[in-house]
Amino acid sequence: MKDVLYYSTLSGHDISDDVVVVGLCPSSNDVRSRSDTYWRLKNWMNIVGQYAYDFYNVIPDIVDADPKMANVNLEDINTKLSKFRDKKVIALGNFPSKVLDKLGIDHLKIGHPSMRNRKWNDFRNVTMTLENMKDYLRGTH
Repeated sequence: MKDVLYYSTLSGHDISDDVVVVGLCPSSNDVRSRSDTYWRLKNWMNIVGQYAYDFYNVIPDIVDADPKMANVNLEDINTKLSKFRDKKVIALGNFPSKVLDKLGIDHLKIGHPSMRNRKWNDFRNVTMTLENMKDYLRGTH
C-alpha cells in the first residue's frame, strides 16, 4: 500500500502541519524518477514559496484507482485530514475536491498537475493557477 508516508521518504521533501495537498490515488509510476505530476507539483509549490506541505490521497490504497466514492473511506480520510481543518488545503482536481466538499473541508481546487491535463499547455492557465495558489496560501484569496 502506498500512502501519505511515502511522501515523507522523498529526499528534500519537508512535511508541514499547516498545508496539505490532497490528490486522488497513488500512481503506478515511481515518484522519485518518473512521476511528472509529482515534479510539476513540487515545482509549483516551490514557485509559490511553500516548501513544506503534507500530502494525502483520497484513495490511498489503490494504485491508479477509478475516481468513485465507493473507493473512498470517508471516515479514514476525515480522521487523517482533521488536523488540517482551519489550515490550508489544496485539492488536485475535481474528485479530491468533491471528497473534501463532502467532508465539509474548505479548500482551494486546482487542476490536476498531470502532464495529460491539456489545460497546462496554455501558460496563462499555469500563471493564473500559481497566482491563485499564492493568494490562497498567503490568506489573500
